[in-house]
This record gives sequence, C-alpha cells and structure tokens, in this order.
Amino acid sequence: MLNAPAGSIYGYDVGGIGLPGVLDADDYYMSMQGLLANGDPLMYAPYPTKFVFTGNPFLGIGWNEFTAGNSDGDRRMFISSEELQLAICRQFMF
Repeated sequence: MLNAPAGSIYGYDVGGIGLPGVLDADDYYMSMQGLLANGDPLMYAPYPTKFVFTGNPFLGIGWNEFTAGNSDGDRRMFISSEELQLAICRQFMF
C-alpha cells in the first residue's frame, strides 16, 4: 500500500484557499475522491484536480501554500489511495 498511487490529497482548515472543513462521513467520502462535499471537483485555475497544492514549494511554482498566501500554522491533510485488492489476513503497518 505504501507504493500504491495516491487517489487524492485533500487538506482542510488551511486558511487562504477556501477549502471547506470535513465534517462528517459523507464529506470524507467525497474528499477521498478528490471532490468537494457537494460533489463539485476541486479546482486549480480552470482545471479540476484531485490533489490540493499540486505545485512544488521548493521551486516556488504552481499551487502551493506559499503561492496561496497561507500563513504558518496547523495543517491537516489526508491521502487516499487508488483502488487496490487486499489479501485476506494481510497486514499493513505505517
């Protein structure tokens, strides 16, 4: 699972970019698909994306916390993986 491709990366309560908070199971379900709670796609410029902050902060390009004008502070994000098959009794540890 650690080498599975990310399905989406979503952040919330990160000021300056207007992402709504994740409040309940339905919100999490939509967010894990890279969608807003109402089912609309997450947008960067005119393009839909499943990954919040798609840019490179080290190079200072694209959509990242620096270009979004975010201040220092607490960050809460989660990553969902693409669909994968889990074998019976298989364990994953992080």
